[in-house]
Amino acid sequence: MSVKPTLLVCAISLLAVSSGSSAPPPSSPASLPGSDVCNAPATTIEITDCHARELDAAEGRLKAALKKLMDGFDESDKNSKVVRDKVLKAQQLWRSFVQADCDAHEAVYEGGSIVNSVGMVCGRDHIDPRIKELDPANWQ
Repeated sequence: MSVKPTLLVCAISLLAVSSGSSAPPPSSPASLPGSDVCNAPATTIEITDCHARELDAAEGRLKAALKKLMDGFDESDKNSKVVRDKVLKAQQLWRSFVQADCDAHEAVYEGGSIVNSVGMVCGRDHIDPRIKELDPANWQ
């Protein structure tokens, strides 16, 4: 079984919290690249909140990227309408894939306190590649 480094870091962080350590380890979620919304979470609740805020921020970037792409299509052009419809369908299918993939990752930790964080980190990790895929430069 292969575990993503991010998932391992979360598990290590939770072990540090449960062992009474007052400071997060150097590789805690707060010190990971892209985790600037978090300021050294120390409890499971704080870690979960941190991941929720990161996911919300990533969702905002994704929404903006999709809007930018869609706004670039000429609605009066018949082919552009076809492309827009297909992009929206692809986005729905991508969302279904991400949900299924993250459900599988969560299943590894079912019943544990880390399960919610695992799902949020999984979702967040799928978003940046999708934003790159939606870059209008890829659609010319």
